[in-house]
Amino acid sequence: MIQGIGVVITAPVSVKMDKETTADSEVVKEPDSTMIQTGKTNVSLLARQLSESALRSSKREQELSRDELAAYAKKQINNFALDGYTFGKSRHDLEQPGTDDPEHLARARQATEYVNQTINGSRYAKNPFAGLSQDQLALIAYDDSGGYTINERRAAWCEGQRMKSEWARGAVTRCQLESAQTGRVPVFLTEVLHFYRGLPKIEQVQDCYPGDYEAELLEKIRVELASPSRESNELAERGLNLYDILASIAVLEKKEAEVKNDLSVQNHSAQAPTSASFFDKPSPSRDAEPSSITTTSN
Repeated sequence: MIQGIGVVITAPVSVKMDKETTADSEVVKEPDSTMIQTGKTNVSLLARQLSESALRSSKREQELSRDELAAYAKKQINNFALDGYTFGKSRHDLEQPGTDDPEHLARARQATEYVNQTINGSRYAKNPFAGLSQDQLALIAYDDSGGYTINERRAAWCEGQRMKSEWARGAVTRCQLESAQTGRVPVFLTEVLHFYRGLPKIEQVQDCYPGDYEAELLEKIRVELASPSRESNELAERGLNLYDILASIAVLEKKEAEVKNDLSVQNHSAQAPTSASFFDKPSPSRDAEPSSITTTSN
């Protein structure tokens, strides 16, 4: 199901010993604890974890109905991002991976630092999962097996949300340009369709996307292509919506703001760091939404 997430380890494992040659002798370096060698492929700890998470994700998708998978996703988001996270904040900050692997311990520490720095307003906190794909980030965020700390899962989810917001801002700009030039937006709607199809299944089933979402988008695209070009102000009067692509981000940001406020109050009284902000950058629902587009929520 998920492409490019690493290698599932089935072959015998051997440890690679690197050597350095000096003028007088050959020095054997200790094996890198963050990397092992399987056959001809070096597989990092995170790649192994992602492979295992992908197996669990595939099993969930096979066994759960759409509604059941959506309910599972909602529960996980509450645990690592909303009220469930707020109530256990102190415990989450103290949580350590059940391993003595230095790579994982360092990653968990960085995730906790990221979470607390962003809740305190930092836009430059380093996310340990920056650079992963949407699929990989979802594998981490929605994996409740205990292989990742809650703050790791939250950090992965936050990075996924940041990527969605970044795409949405660009999509809105392209939509404005297309609308101004042609009075229609079939290219934009097609981009939205491709974006939706590229989401992990556990995100496609969430409340912001109804079951017939793809069929409705395809119909919108057909209608747009069949329509004659018209002035952009007529398009504005018609009120084309973004099918909750942006609205869903806005809803999550609203919830995040409420949670952040609660955590800030706790921080004020306890004088201790609290939780992370969901986004480092403002979402397009506040600063990039074009006047010719309205958003709706289900």
